[in-house]
Amino acid sequence: MAIRQITIIGTGLIGSSFGLALKKRRFAGRIVGCDRAPVLEQARDKGAIDEGHTDPADAVRGSQVVVLGQVRADLAASRCGSCRSQHHRGWRGSWRPEAGRDPR
Repeated sequence: MAIRQITIIGTGLIGSSFGLALKKRRFAGRIVGCDRAPVLEQARDKGAIDEGHTDPADAVRGSQVVVLGQVRADLAASRCGSCRSQHHRGWRGSWRPEAGRDPR
């Protein structure tokens, strides 16, 4: 079975790099991104994705492969709208590579 569509959840540095690598290797299918609208626009402008959605359910529809391109701490936060509730045990905010070392 050929892969016709790949969805990348998180199209920032990690996800866009993956999308660009797929394009460089001449992936013949569609690359769909899922993120916030401004991030999707940047990924589209870079040529990393073909299509973008802010709703994960729409983004994964029709995909044979889903790639998670988010930092681990961001995954838990994004599940419930980036809240900082206590039900995210051990959540200390998102680590950003430009901030230096991982604070955990």
